[in-house]
Amino acid sequence: MNRTLNKTIKQIALLGMFLVSAPQALGSVIVIGDFANSCSFEDWTQDSVSPDGSEFAISGTAPDCTLDVSVNDFSWNNTLFKGLDLSSAASDNSFLLSMDFSVASNDIFIDDYLSIGLFNEETFDFVEIFSDYAFDLNAMDFHIDFALDNSFVGKHWALEFNLQDEIDDSFFGDDSGFSTLSISNVALTEIASPVTDVPEPTSLAIFALGFAGLMSRRKFANELIRKSLNK
Repeated sequence: MNRTLNKTIKQIALLGMFLVSAPQALGSVIVIGDFANSCSFEDWTQDSVSPDGSEFAISGTAPDCTLDVSVNDFSWNNTLFKGLDLSSAASDNSFLLSMDFSVASNDIFIDDYLSIGLFNEETFDFVEIFSDYAFDLNAMDFHIDFALDNSFVGKHWALEFNLQDEIDDSFFGDDSGFSTLSISNVALTEIASPVTDVPEPTSLAIFALGFAGLMSRRKFANELIRKSLNK
């Protein structure tokens, strides 16, 4: 009897643990820029003071391409941006924005500045994700995961990569120094909100444990009565 009861309790406890601790499934990944494999950025918008657009280019070959954005004194402010589609998510869901990039800089004046952020095209708000001077980031690789809570859902946001040469140092002669941002991947992952208003699995497990205990006590009492009558 004790072995049967213990087995029942273990099975119910394991069921309760599984129902309570089961993780929320992640939604589908939305590819924004798989530059490493596509070797193309035709669906992104470039904004530059330079007329020829030579500061935006693809380098490498698949599956190791990067989208490169460069800046120097002659093209001192270059921005690459793309709108994010957050309309398909449930209102209480969130997103994880992931990106992989590297930075190279030989700017001796150390004034080239990198900024990555989200721009709200309706309210003109700007949310900074990452920023620093390119020279300080030279020869470094980065992977960033940035959480977008449900306040971002349903609004028009654009992801922006901006490189800017902050100081006009052309007075010192031709500036051969430059900085380059190389982006390999950008993606969104929709994350389902945790379920907090359905406590039934836990309650069911507790009820089942109590019921198993009552049944065991009843069986034990019946066994005592049967032995008394047989004497």
